[in-house]
Amino acid sequence: MRPRDDDSSLAERAPSKRDVIGVDVGINSLATCSDGTTYANVKAYKQAQKRLTRYQRHVNKKEPGLLRNATQTKNRAKAVKKLASSHKKVADIRADTLHKLTTWASFKPQHHSN
Repeated sequence: MRPRDDDSSLAERAPSKRDVIGVDVGINSLATCSDGTTYANVKAYKQAQKRLTRYQRHVNKKEPGLLRNATQTKNRAKAVKKLASSHKKVADIRADTLHKLTTWASFKPQHHSN
């Protein structure tokens, strides 16, 4: 039977020895670590720019609703949905890349140079 953990035993435990690394998230580069390692920014928007421009042009060509507060036409709604999903893909690519980098940095400290 193992001993029960209470507050006093938790306070007495020594913290596990791990390498500490700082990460600066930037605009020009995705991240710069405190050890000098830089990670390139994902060019998701630049890659999708032609597609986004085309979808936006399709939305602009569609007929808006009859009245200012009326619902939009079905074809316009479909075009808006297509444009929104394309924007979401770009956002998801950025979030996924950042998530992969931070997960890698937090669980694999042996990859960093000392």
